[in-house]
Amino acid sequence: MGDEGIRPGDYVIVRQQEQAASGDLVIALPDGKNTLKKPVVDGNRLILGSHNERYPEAYPDIVAEDGEELLIQGVVVGVYHEFT
Repeated sequence: MGDEGIRPGDYVIVRQQEQAASGDLVIALPDGKNTLKKPVVDGNRLILGSHNERYPEAYPDIVAEDGEELLIQGVVVGVYHEFT
């Protein structure tokens, strides 16, 4: 999530909850794998956007069609950068 200011080695602080608003940064569990994305509702679709312009092919958006469930595990409330 380089475009969100999250760098390798950072700690992401997450509040556990199953609901999120459009634009929140969330931990989701599509296909049994954790991912850090931003949900956006587009008509009948939920899109989990990657917001990593540097590596778009490595971190593609995830699209859930109408009726498909994507488990949201929590919402990011902070990021800790360690200065060395």
